[in-house]
Amino acid sequence: RGENRRVAQLAEVQRWRTQVVTADDREIARWQAIIADIEPPLRAGGYHLLGQALLRQRRYQPAALALMRVPVLYPAESNLAAESLLAAAEALEKNNQIDEARICLRELLRDHPGSTAAAAAKSKLEQTATGG
Repeated sequence: RGENRRVAQLAEVQRWRTQVVTADDREIARWQAIIADIEPPLRAGGYHLLGQALLRQRRYQPAALALMRVPVLYPAESNLAAESLLAAAEALEKNNQIDEARICLRELLRDHPGSTAAAAAKSKLEQTATGG
């Protein structure tokens, strides 16, 4: 609510963390409009949370697309990029795009090997290799 629009937008996006589980179509459309209005270098967190909300709504393809924006457009945001790749792989897997999901997991391991998400990616790849 402050005078600095940039800070106000980022604060709004942070508030979404508490709303990811309950966001409905109207709220998601509002988020998309807000993300489009945020300066491009500051959109990574918004895309990640948008993707998480879409994933929870079982809208797997739009979720994967929103999540993939983070590692593609903001690779320097390493932890967020890694978490977004892991979530994108989940969305793709649930959308029966198994090969694409594996590509995301391998990219995560290649580009963010020290991240927390890397351990989960490695485990998921091992499970799919053994048929589990």
